[in-house]
Amino acid sequence: MDGTMGAIMSDAPENPKSICIHMADFWYFAGDPHTPWAQGLIGNTPPFGLIMPSAPGWLEKFEKKYGEHLQPFTRYSFSTESLTESELIDLWDKSPHKENIIPMDSRFLENVQGHTEIGFEINQFQNPQNFLKIGFGFAFIQDGQVQGVAYTFSVSTKGIDVSIWVAERQRQQGIATALASRLLLESLHHGVEPHWDAANGESVKLAKKLGYTFIGTYDAYSLE
Repeated sequence: MDGTMGAIMSDAPENPKSICIHMADFWYFAGDPHTPWAQGLIGNTPPFGLIMPSAPGWLEKFEKKYGEHLQPFTRYSFSTESLTESELIDLWDKSPHKENIIPMDSRFLENVQGHTEIGFEINQFQNPQNFLKIGFGFAFIQDGQVQGVAYTFSVSTKGIDVSIWVAERQRQQGIATALASRLLLESLHHGVEPHWDAANGESVKLAKKLGYTFIGTYDAYSLE
């Protein structure tokens, strides 16, 4: 809504009846799902799109169009109300991995381009330069290899969405905790709220460890 990134589409620039908000793989729908524009949009949603909670009637239209190809999955909501800088600093200070964590810069982004085995995706920022301009992130480097990342998946003037990946062989060692605490401290330094929305149990456990408050679950849908 503030024009930082993503796209808002509608059936008309004035007095729109149907609206779609699109950010990377995430799709949100509002207004009337019965307009011709809405029907065309539903029919052309790309595979692997994530259909997020939307206004009444939209999900039913997707179910009718795609049937079993629309697969539900559970997501977990968290609040930042109990997140404190002091606890994050304590987690960071106690981490044995601090010396291996570096801030993402242009050289890092150049080196990781094309390495699909690394869970790092910034296409939603259009280009690496824009990512460094409005976003930020940190990487865990060991033996010259990227073994983990924590970065801003999306950005607005008031907040960020957190994204974290650690190589499977390096998990359960506190690397994700170190990366996450460093990223959250950076977001607080920038004066933006670090939003956490989990898609699996490991992410839920990490969020609670960092100090987030669990709110509840909701259903989203993957277009297979």
